[in-house]
Amino acid sequence: MTCPVCGGAAEAGVRCPQCGAPDVPEDAARALAEARVLAASGDLDRSIRVIHAAVKAAPGAALPHLRLAEAYERKMRGGETALTSLADREFREALRLAPADRDVHISRLGFWTRAGRLNALRLEYTRRREELPFADECLRILDTLERSGAVAGALDAASGATALRARYLFISAAGLGVIGLVEVSVVVYSAMRDDEYVMMSDMNFFVAVAGLTTAAILVLEGLRALKHGKGA
Repeated sequence: MTCPVCGGAAEAGVRCPQCGAPDVPEDAARALAEARVLAASGDLDRSIRVIHAAVKAAPGAALPHLRLAEAYERKMRGGETALTSLADREFREALRLAPADRDVHISRLGFWTRAGRLNALRLEYTRRREELPFADECLRILDTLERSGAVAGALDAASGATALRARYLFISAAGLGVIGLVEVSVVVYSAMRDDEYVMMSDMNFFVAVAGLTTAAILVLEGLRALKHGKGA
């Protein structure tokens, strides 16, 4: 049969795979159908805005959150890695709203596998075989993702990005440390030349403290980044 909302192919009594009707309100379903067309045309930014409207129209429905997560993930694959946390949040929300929905589980596999959660996913679906009728299907998909090299590629990318971030942090720390030491020398020299010099009132002292403190914080952040990269 044809979906009365979006016109796509759908089975009677089953949620339309294109727009989610009748499980979501008609306005949200129409928004999801429009977003799908926009995404297919390559206009992901506008598609995401339309999906946001669907989320607002049906905040308790899982499908709009799932479509938003998928849109964020698609933009991530285009290089916008800053959207990782947003995609993760929307996948989690969709899973919270529909914990036994096959589409939600299947859709999140690629994203969470690339995030380094393959073993956790495999354990989850092995444990839930009796509970979820599609658990074996999820396990087969995970095996395929592992054989395709998706896991190794994700870890290499994560390690490279982490190492680059740590490098920038250390370089910034070194620069601020030098500035701080120069300001300390200015403060000491000024104090030696002026008996009435009040250290706390001199701007050089504050710049020195700020520079050295920030440098120390950046070093700690760099070490934490390296540790996190090794743990990934």
